[in-house]
Amino acid sequence: MAVLPCQNCSGEPQWQQERTDTMVNPISSLLLVLGGKSLLNWAIVGLQKQHMSRSFLGFFCVSLTVIDTLLFLLFSLIYCLEDFCFLGFRLTKYHICLLVQIACYTYGILHWPVFILAGLDYYWTLPRPGQTHWAWKLAYGVAVFVVWILALLYVFCSSVFYPEVDDSFHLLLYECFISTSTQCFSLSLGLLCLLCCILVYCLPEFVISYKTVKYMTWTGQPISNLPETMARGVRQSKKHVLGKVTVCFLSTWTPFVCLQVVIVLLGAEIPAYLDMNVPWLCFLNSFLIGGVYWSQYQVFKDQKSLSFPDGFCSWNSSPFPRDSEIAPDAELSTSLKAETP
Repeated sequence: MAVLPCQNCSGEPQWQQERTDTMVNPISSLLLVLGGKSLLNWAIVGLQKQHMSRSFLGFFCVSLTVIDTLLFLLFSLIYCLEDFCFLGFRLTKYHICLLVQIACYTYGILHWPVFILAGLDYYWTLPRPGQTHWAWKLAYGVAVFVVWILALLYVFCSSVFYPEVDDSFHLLLYECFISTSTQCFSLSLGLLCLLCCILVYCLPEFVISYKTVKYMTWTGQPISNLPETMARGVRQSKKHVLGKVTVCFLSTWTPFVCLQVVIVLLGAEIPAYLDMNVPWLCFLNSFLIGGVYWSQYQVFKDQKSLSFPDGFCSWNSSPFPRDSEIAPDAELSTSLKAETP
């Protein structure tokens, strides 16, 4: 009789041998974190409500907030009642872990698709103001619904999602095995590398723009007119505009960028249900608007007024000045030298 090789000699559960991207979270801490995330999402959506209905990413933020809240309420109800029937379905504590794993896999595959769709949306709509009437809002709502449905279909129909908990079923009363998101890590790493390349490419223009911001602050000029004021001392080439856009972006998101650097360098494992959050989406929103602003600045500078769906960065409320309105470089340089200690 042939001797069969031992396929699980270590005694570890099969899911632990096959998966290295999972982590263990107690159910109590999971509920606490999910509740805090829901409150933070609602706070930002409420503060930015005038911008949320003007873009695909805004509609997705609202949908994410609603889904997180519903999950938190459902998990809390199951955790408190432990065993009950709802609409003919029997729900127990074991279903918390199953639903959390489904949510993690669904959230984890949406980072790049949402980022790409939001970029295409802004590239098409930002240079064409006045296109946020009810038809566009309806289209955004349908698009967000389709994205969620396709993500769920991918999770259930693909071979990627197969929760195996039979070997440690009794542990699911107290803790859950939760996956992390590789898409969020790769997207964050890509954006950080792109920011570094931008700073290297337009470092002199970035320094001039940063000094201009300090000069405006000392002289009491409003920050909301940042691009227009900065443009008086430099020519409107794409390289100069890129430096201004980078200053405007980092003036708001520098702490968040530093946080992303720490997470990437430490390789910190963050649950996938926590990676997808409204602050992260607002960061992507500002990054995409800045990219479209730079690539289409010839269109924007000829418009009489600009209104971007972003409540965090003051991109500007007036167009870039025309070439005839730009002051000589020496004028700004002299002012900066006089004011800079």
